[in-house]
Amino acid sequence: HDTLTPFWPYGETLLKPNHPQTQTHTPQSYTHRTPFATMFENVTIHRIWALGLLLTVGSCTNPRLEQLPGEWQGTQVLEEGEPLPIDPSVIRLSISTEGTYWYEGTLKYTEAGHWSLKKDLFFTRDTTRADAEEKAVLIERLEEDTLVLKMNESGKERRAFFLREERE
Repeated sequence: HDTLTPFWPYGETLLKPNHPQTQTHTPQSYTHRTPFATMFENVTIHRIWALGLLLTVGSCTNPRLEQLPGEWQGTQVLEEGEPLPIDPSVIRLSISTEGTYWYEGTLKYTEAGHWSLKKDLFFTRDTTRADAEEKAVLIERLEEDTLVLKMNESGKERRAFFLREERE
């Protein structure tokens, strides 16, 4: 036998020197292995890391994912803190829970595509144009009925203010 009989009632086992599970510094020393240590001998660091990652990802859902979808109407557009001379009420933004969006701006400009969130950044990719690049704007404020997006337009700071349209 490679193990000695336990000499106390807690189930601790002594392993002989040169036993494959014994990690000793000298061939003459014995290693004590408690039931707790034995329980975790087959658990690798990879399994622990994977479990930790799973728990972290599951608990870090972005609350904006639930708040952002809906129908939004423009109320004001500021550039460098000054109102732009446009009618903001023609600006519409429709954001679906399935990850698609539709935008209508001034001068009958429209785009539609896919959206995603990363912390406070709202990413959109227009799929109606082959040459469209992904855009990112900062969600500066998001409440039940208010959305403020901050962006850079030709080197100038621009903020677009929206109100959620009433659900019918």
